[in-house]
Amino acid sequence: MRLLLINPSRGKNVKGDFWDFNFEKRILGQTSLIPLSLPTIAGVTPEYVETSIIDEKVEEINFDEKVDLVGIGAMTPSITRAYEIADEFRNRGVKVAIGGIHASMLPNEAAMHADSVVIGEAEHLWPELIQDFKDNNLQKLYRFTTYPNLENVPVPRHDLVKSDRYAINQVQTTRGCPFDCEFCTVKIFSGKQFRLKKIDRVIKEIETLTPHYILDVFGYKLKLPKTLLFSDDNIVGNRSHSKKLFEALLPIKLTDWYCQASINVGRDKEMLALMKEAGCHAIIIGIESVVQDTLIGMEKRINKVDEYYECIDNIQSSGIKVFGSFILGSDAEDDTIFEKTVKFIRDTNMIYSMINVLTPLPGTRLSKRFEREGRLLHKDWEQYSFETVCFQPKQMSPETLLEGRRWVYQEIYKLQDIHNRYENFLKQKDNKEVKGFEESFTTMTLADKFFSGIMLMKILYKVNSDQRKFLVDMLKRYFAGNETNFGNTIAAMSFNDYAMNIPENGTINFDPMLSLLNYDKTQN
Repeated sequence: MRLLLINPSRGKNVKGDFWDFNFEKRILGQTSLIPLSLPTIAGVTPEYVETSIIDEKVEEINFDEKVDLVGIGAMTPSITRAYEIADEFRNRGVKVAIGGIHASMLPNEAAMHADSVVIGEAEHLWPELIQDFKDNNLQKLYRFTTYPNLENVPVPRHDLVKSDRYAINQVQTTRGCPFDCEFCTVKIFSGKQFRLKKIDRVIKEIETLTPHYILDVFGYKLKLPKTLLFSDDNIVGNRSHSKKLFEALLPIKLTDWYCQASINVGRDKEMLALMKEAGCHAIIIGIESVVQDTLIGMEKRINKVDEYYECIDNIQSSGIKVFGSFILGSDAEDDTIFEKTVKFIRDTNMIYSMINVLTPLPGTRLSKRFEREGRLLHKDWEQYSFETVCFQPKQMSPETLLEGRRWVYQEIYKLQDIHNRYENFLKQKDNKEVKGFEESFTTMTLADKFFSGIMLMKILYKVNSDQRKFLVDMLKRYFAGNETNFGNTIAAMSFNDYAMNIPENGTINFDPMLSLLNYDKTQN
């Protein structure tokens, strides 16, 4: 039996998003984040099944490939492309199973494009589906009854993806979230209880990952170290577990990993010191908004605006960068939110930030509320990407919200602005000894040193004058020992490239039929 697992792109009509790293693809020929869900599914697939994985971000799908079953996992922005792929394989007589968050929220919709739909986390369901397929008894729906026990799940099959094409590895150590934010699908999909992997299993996963990615420099295969992302929604959600994890990382001597955590990690200086010692480089934190009424409306109860500055200062003073994630367009916000957000990012010296548009993802309480209120503009899932406006804001027009987001991005990702925040971060953090670029450079082979130099010259040639100046300034930091990973500078340039290329007059989709239905609701 031959199984093909597919991670779909967002489709041919989408030019890119914040995490696509198109700049890196264009300059270096590689992409960012290695997929995790499909290697996880491959890990629970019976050994007798010949399994392969296609990630459409880095390779094309061969629809003529002889396979018996196709499995597709997709989130909402990529579900339209997932349906296209499923329809193409089914037209060729191949059975298709679809899973993931979107299909779990809207299984009847997904069932129109698949022979089977997997609802919920799939580790318990997938082996049953494979057996039913083998017995010619494939069911239309496979619905979870209990959440998988993470202590027993096999190690993901990262050997099935083109690992050397990705600059960032991914590991997950927990699932679940006790918070109940109106806009979020995590609790709906993974439950409110934290489920934990055994620490030794996490370490085993890390050790199986390929530690380098490959750049082709005029035919020479240059190896560069990867960054590691812990993709838990809140890695410090269970303090005892996270402390044991960070202590277990100490002997591995990782020098560059980042994670996601709630803002309350900034109140725990002991934990921050341990994370820094274990190699933590940055923490992605859902700041969401600098307006307390917005946080109350979202039911993001753990966030307190009057505690933001102290928490962020504690994190960054420990030598760990804060990567802020913001949401614009909530009911409590008018068009002053854009300047407030930019001022906050500059005042706190957050080098990196992600600026999202509020998005009513299917299955969330936010989506259900907007539907009741007749405020959804369309259900073009490809546009439910956190980058376009698909609802009617309460205190501004959709066009104002879209333009405001563009303005925020372009303000904070001016290269001089990035450089200023970086300078202030260096002044803010403790003077801890770090492994600098100069030390890393001395451990390279002579050939690697030579082709690293050629790679830098190639980058300097391809970028514009502002980017060239920024790159030279940042290289000075490496030799001074103030930075540990060249990829962070490339990431900053990539975010700048993305921000400066957001269309000035983005389009707002509008579905007249849905609008008519919404109008009828408001009249009744």
